[in-house]
Formats: sequence, C-alpha cells, structure tokens
Amino acid sequence: MIKPLKEINTSENPKLQKLSDNLVKLINSLNEKGVSGEVVENINAEIEAINEISDEKALMKAIRKGYTSIIRTVNKELGFVTKGHYRTLWMSLGMTAFGVPIGLAISYSISDGPAFLGTGFAFGIPLGLALGVFLDKKAAKEGRQLSV
Repeated sequence: MIKPLKEINTSENPKLQKLSDNLVKLINSLNEKGVSGEVVENINAEIEAINEISDEKALMKAIRKGYTSIIRTVNKELGFVTKGHYRTLWMSLGMTAFGVPIGLAISYSISDGPAFLGTGFAFGIPLGLALGVFLDKKAAKEGRQLSV
C-alpha cells in the first residue's frame, strides 16, 4: 500500500492546494488499482521525500517533480496511463506525423513551393485525435487508465 501524503496547510496558497490534491488523487487511484512490489517502494520513497519538506516553494517543486516521476514510473512499469494521455500525445504526433506529409503533398501538387503546408495540419490533427481517443478507450476497457 502506498503511504499517504502528509497534511499540508494550503489555505493561503491555492496552487499548492491544487498540486497536493492532484497527488492525493493519484495515490488514491493507484491504491484502488492494487499496485504492489518494487513500484510501491519507489512511490513511497518519492512521497517520503515530499513529506520531509517544510518550505512552501520547495514543497511545490517537489510535488510537481514527484507527481511526474510517479506517473512515468507507473506508465513504464505497469502500463497505466492518465485520462486523455493518448489523446494529448497523438494530437501532436498526428499534426507532425500525418499533417506535415499531407501538407507537403498538397503544397507541391498545387504549387511549386510549401505555400500550402498548413493545410495538412487540418487533416493531421483530427487523425491524431481519433487515434488517441481510440487508444484511451482501449486503455479504459483494459483497466489501465487512472482516474486522474
């Protein structure tokens, strides 16, 4: 079981409140999934490091770093992803992987230069979004999606 985050007095800092709430949601979501083993040890080490910090600015930085580190570890080791992970990833990949080649093809078929390169983005972004939404739904069906 993953250790809880210590109580943080965030009444004066709404940014710190939001960061700590997000980390608590992540911890609760991982506990619901029943994560165990070496991954839990790594997560607990991150949380212990965060719990030892008392300075507000350092705490905000540590929470951001810890949240990102935990997400990466869980994704790499267990294959869990956050909601909208693939949609965000594939939107940018669709723009570059699909949009640029389509735009170049359109540009050089219409004119002699890359004047219409941007038209490919109009095709690439929806293609990437569609693929990302499909992969997000697949991850949800497989139980690999965290409620964060």
